[in-house]
Amino acid sequence: MHENRCQAETNLSMEPTFNMIKTELVEAYSNYKQLEGQYMKLKLEVGKSCIIDNKYILI
Repeated sequence: MHENRCQAETNLSMEPTFNMIKTELVEAYSNYKQLEGQYMKLKLEVGKSCIIDNKYILI
């Protein structure tokens, strides 16, 4: 019983750290999804281009 109480107190003391890390993870994932969208957009643009005389020309 005492061990369970100690574990519960430890878990509660770690909750602010967990919440901070969770928030950082959500923000990082959001940034990742935004950058992934930009990457896909650029990838499509490059896919629609060709190289003529060592210069990219959009088709």
